[in-house]
Amino acid sequence: MDRNSFTRRQATGMSVLAVLAVLALTAAVVCGIRWNSTRLAEQSRAEVLAAGRQAAVDLTTVHFSSAKADAQKVLGESSGNFAQLFTQNVDSYVGNVETAAVVSRPELVEAAVKSLDGDTAEVMAAVTITVTNKLSPNGERRDYRMLEWLERTGDRWLVSRLDFIP
Repeated sequence: MDRNSFTRRQATGMSVLAVLAVLALTAAVVCGIRWNSTRLAEQSRAEVLAAGRQAAVDLTTVHFSSAKADAQKVLGESSGNFAQLFTQNVDSYVGNVETAAVVSRPELVEAAVKSLDGDTAEVMAAVTITVTNKLSPNGERRDYRMLEWLERTGDRWLVSRLDFIP
């Protein structure tokens, strides 16, 4: 075997190793990007679900002695049309709750993210509420299902629309 043929084989081997190294690096970068993308999507989904769950509980938690604070909590978790409508009706809502001595204690049964697309999401929630008031001092159980539309505002997810599902 001559020296030129050995050098050519060495060069070919080095070229193959260089190509394999580039392919391995490319595969690692692609896997890293996919992993990070999946992690971010899972994090967003968890944030949306947490915000939707909390909003469902806060929307259905009422106590006549803290009605104004309860309403402000809901407003703090709201945006868009929902915030606008709630703001327009907050005084009559608080007045009715205080006059009737309403106490509403929710239990979140379940919640799930229906959709998530960038800065908008939909969360479905089921809540069982025990409501007492002047007309029903022993309490009345009510079951609600709701669909919440959420929008990302800064680093928070806020309810922009709410529909009760029959």
